[in-house]
Amino acid sequence: MVCAVCNFLAPEYKIWVPVLFYGREKMYMNNNTKKITTTAMLSAIAYVIVVVGLIPVVLFLKYDPKDIIITLGGLIWGPLTSFTVSVIVSLIEMVTISENGILGCIMNIVSSCSFAYTAAAIYKKKRTLKGAVVGLPIGKRGKQS
Repeated sequence: MVCAVCNFLAPEYKIWVPVLFYGREKMYMNNNTKKITTTAMLSAIAYVIVVVGLIPVVLFLKYDPKDIIITLGGLIWGPLTSFTVSVIVSLIEMVTISENGILGCIMNIVSSCSFAYTAAAIYKKKRTLKGAVVGLPIGKRGKQS
């Protein structure tokens, strides 16, 4: 049997149908795949910032700038993304550079989520500049308590 499209012999196949793009059928990245990839990239960036950017303010207190990245992820993709990035970064931090163990990991997750999740949840309800301006201070207030 000779294939009419490619002009080569294909004896084991009775009918050979090539895969063609008909009309506007093109392959686009699924929205879920894009969200998973963005979450992984935000987690990686937040972890690199944790490793490189720990600034000791006082001997017992360190400024942790990863909350900026976690909050940006929450404002872009929603509160669940900020929670997911916070958990991923805290677990990786616990395994690699933390000295506090599982209790420090839980405290880190609660601390990051109380700011980022709150701000993202308020911004999700009202997606305007006013929603962001209201959400960020309330999230900061939640982190201080």
